[in-house]
Amino acid sequence: MQEIDLCKAATDGDLEALSAAINTAGPRVSTQSKGKNALVCAAAGNRLDALLLLLEWGVSVNCEDDNKRRPLHVACSLGFTRVAQELLRRKADFAALDAENNSALTVAVNSKQLQCAKALFKAGARLGPNDNPTASLTKLLAEVEIEVVVDQLKDFAANTDSITDDLADAEGKVWESQRDHMRLLTMREEQKAGNLVASLDHRLETEMECYDKVKKNEDTLAKELSDLRANLQSVETSTGLLRSEIDKTEAAAKRAAEEEREGDVEYKTMTAALAKDQAEKDAADRDIKMKEEARDQALAQVSGLQEEMKAVKRRNKDLAEELKAESAQLRGWERNKEAAAALTEKAHALLGTGPLSPKRAQSPWKGTDNTY
Repeated sequence: MQEIDLCKAATDGDLEALSAAINTAGPRVSTQSKGKNALVCAAAGNRLDALLLLLEWGVSVNCEDDNKRRPLHVACSLGFTRVAQELLRRKADFAALDAENNSALTVAVNSKQLQCAKALFKAGARLGPNDNPTASLTKLLAEVEIEVVVDQLKDFAANTDSITDDLADAEGKVWESQRDHMRLLTMREEQKAGNLVASLDHRLETEMECYDKVKKNEDTLAKELSDLRANLQSVETSTGLLRSEIDKTEAAAKRAAEEEREGDVEYKTMTAALAKDQAEKDAADRDIKMKEEARDQALAQVSGLQEEMKAVKRRNKDLAEELKAESAQLRGWERNKEAAAALTEKAHALLGTGPLSPKRAQSPWKGTDNTY
């Protein structure tokens, strides 16, 4: 696994293994994620030699690893000043933002790595609007500014030749220039004085015109003020009338409120009475319902009795028919009996026998049960 070899060698600072891995990977890998991860690992492990070797190989100083970490941000968060200085010397972008939208200076300040912050200040980094400078950070910034000035003075002193002769020649020219300068200053002041007088005259004329306008405006405003006072009196009168109307309205509102309270009391009373009436109505409805149920039961009984009565009538009718038939049969028997008695009498008369006794006449037959 070449990527693992690169990262491990960079983290451990094993230059021999790192060189072997680089030679194995080839120059194109320096621009890929393997080389970028290895550079971030070297910065995280404070391995300056490995860092330099990877930069010489061609890995970008502003690269990001697979976790969106930058070498400069990692070094500043861990306080590896030498690594951060080397990255800055190689033009690392100190204004670049990491995955959490923080610059390298913000990371150093939040991690309290003041030496890294100092290196960033020297490189030109400055606090952002969301950074809160502490007393120590402000003091460090002042120290950095002083050191920058000192370094500039040292460079100037080391790289500048002696200027004594040039200074002497320049002094003569300076005195001549100062005399011309004083003459020109005098002329300029005279011109200023003349221009000032002309300007004051023009200003006086302008102010007089403004005074006249202000005077006219003052008269106009005085008239308007008089009109406003008259209007104010009229408004005050209207206000008094309006206040009187408001008092009347408030009194009427109070009366209305009293009437409303009385109405509420009456409403509550009527509501209670209505509730009582409703309860009585409900009781009456229940009574009516019970009576209706009793009526329905009685009607059902009446209907049953009517059916029974109809059945009885049908039976009576049948019995009447039977009785009628039996009556007709009985009347036939009686007629037959009377005809038999008449025939018997006729027979006795023909035979010369006397009339039968009533007892015998009732039944000419031998039997005693009067049956045929």
